[in-house]
Amino acid sequence: MSAPGEEAVRRVLHTYALAVDTRDLDVLGSVFTADVVLHRVDGARTGRAAVLEFYRSVFDGDVAWTVHLVTNVLVDRADDGGLESRAAFHSAQLAGGAVVDIYGRYRHRFATEGERLCIAEKWIDVQQVFRRAAS
Repeated sequence: MSAPGEEAVRRVLHTYALAVDTRDLDVLGSVFTADVVLHRVDGARTGRAAVLEFYRSVFDGDVAWTVHLVTNVLVDRADDGGLESRAAFHSAQLAGGAVVDIYGRYRHRFATEGERLCIAEKWIDVQQVFRRAAS
């Protein structure tokens, strides 16, 4: 894997995390292809509009603050020549008077839309959630 390809993937993932943390739907929409598929334990959502509607519902919830850390990013060349990544994430949140730490794994498939590298498929695997009273 070339360093420029790896750096482009990391930039997309960090842009995604910052857009979620700042609740910026315009920037969030820019990291996804038009036909993106988001996979979560509660099912798949297909298309940018459906994926953004999911995030809008999250933003309208009781989460007052969040920061996402994306780490251990591994980038590989897919069988079709595109880019794929695997990463770990930690999302720290203030929600409903509690501190919530969420840990898990991301998997992505990327595609180029125009001249931008975008997420074409995203898997979110939440592995641990810890809640405690906010101090």
